[in-house]
Amino acid sequence: MEKQLITSRFTKSLKSYDNEAVVQKLIARKMCHKLEGLFSKDYLSVAEFGCGTGFYTKLICDMFTPARLWLNDLCEQAGELITINGNTIYEFEPGDMEKTDLPVNCDLITGCSVIQWFSNPEAFFKRCLFSLKPGGILAFSSFGKLNFKEIRDLTGVGLNYFDKEDYIRMLGSGFEILCSEEESIVSRFESPTDVLNHMKKTGVSGTGSYRWTKDSLREFHERYISIYGSDDGVSLTYNPIYIIARKK
Repeated sequence: MEKQLITSRFTKSLKSYDNEAVVQKLIARKMCHKLEGLFSKDYLSVAEFGCGTGFYTKLICDMFTPARLWLNDLCEQAGELITINGNTIYEFEPGDMEKTDLPVNCDLITGCSVIQWFSNPEAFFKRCLFSLKPGGILAFSSFGKLNFKEIRDLTGVGLNYFDKEDYIRMLGSGFEILCSEEESIVSRFESPTDVLNHMKKTGVSGTGSYRWTKDSLREFHERYISIYGSDDGVSLTYNPIYIIARKK
């Protein structure tokens, strides 16, 4: 993972992210729905990694009203966009979550559409075990191997995604799996150019550098329409994975 490049591209997309990240918002709402009913405590300590502009944060706060909230994001500027209603005390810690210390005694450690950017998720899960209270919950969404399959097929560029079974294996014997699901969400765009603009505005092209030329861009456009086009535009596939696990 080229973390410096990822940070740069996500930072540039912060202002456009909320308007463009329709699928990511849908995933965040689905994750909250899956978490509903798991907590009955009056006092909750929550840590969210990769909070971004904070729309998942707001959903978590509306649902659980945590007494203590710790937030992290790779982009330092994200901290300026977070607004928390109510009496929740929160702290924002910028930096690479794979190198940043988690708080201890958490009831919930969670993050949406983030884990796919980690170089070593298994090591992170072990750290979560240390930070969670007994019976605490680790909940995250990632993306599977069909994610952005159109882009990978046409350019050969993309993340090396894990599948659902990989994550379950990496969580190990310290967790009880409460939920492991995945789905495909197909978005439609008017043109391949709109697909590329969408990816730029959400920062998800943050790994690697594909060097476009006039000829390669034209070929990409033509092949995209030929293979993935229809009367209502072209497709872009998201393949979200949802994992909820309880510390034994």
